[in-house]
Amino acid sequence: GPVVRAVAWDLDGTLLDTESLSVESFNRALAPLGKTFTFDVQRKILGLRGTEWGPIVVSDLSIPEDQLSAEQLVAQWEQGLAELMPTVQLMPGALSALSALSSANLPMAIATSSYAEAVVHKREARPEVFSHMRTVVSGDDPRVRRGKPAPDIYLAAAEELGVDPGECLAFEDSLAGVRAAAAAGMVVVAVPDPRLDAEAFTEAGATAVLSSLEDFRVADPRWRIRGPT
Repeated sequence: GPVVRAVAWDLDGTLLDTESLSVESFNRALAPLGKTFTFDVQRKILGLRGTEWGPIVVSDLSIPEDQLSAEQLVAQWEQGLAELMPTVQLMPGALSALSALSSANLPMAIATSSYAEAVVHKREARPEVFSHMRTVVSGDDPRVRRGKPAPDIYLAAAEELGVDPGECLAFEDSLAGVRAAAAAGMVVVAVPDPRLDAEAFTEAGATAVLSSLEDFRVADPRWRIRGPT
């Protein structure tokens, strides 16, 4: 398999179990309108930035613009999520995968659609994830002109890590994210929500689809991990 010299991580739903908190924050914002956030909508917006998902949610849930605009929804969701973030849990196997890759001396980065301000709350809640990272590229970084599924964020991460994108292993839980990392030329490991169809992730460009990070092995024959020589 391809030689891997660095790693880029998606954050939400991949390392941190933010999705349950996200759903709760959506429902807090939508309850006054008599609306409920559904998995169908959640599936559609996984991996996207607020500027991209706001209009989708407002449209799919038929929210009248004069009741709640896309911008207002994103702002309320961000605020609710920040309040809930101190309770965020790690995804199963996250720390063991991070430790194994750190032991192999691979430099690592986070490539997240979250905005920098939201990343601050996540870093405060789970410093043990961020201590492994050389850098974080957030969704509002000026180099990320187009959000996932465009490759911009992963190209920026590879540049920060000082490697060719083709020498980078990317971990993702969303189709948009897998497409972004694959478009950048990375070797992609997908760890999707079990309710999603694994085959769609392979079609989107994932080299491996794992049911959990607990199944990740550095010595997997689908890639060759090489620390700095």
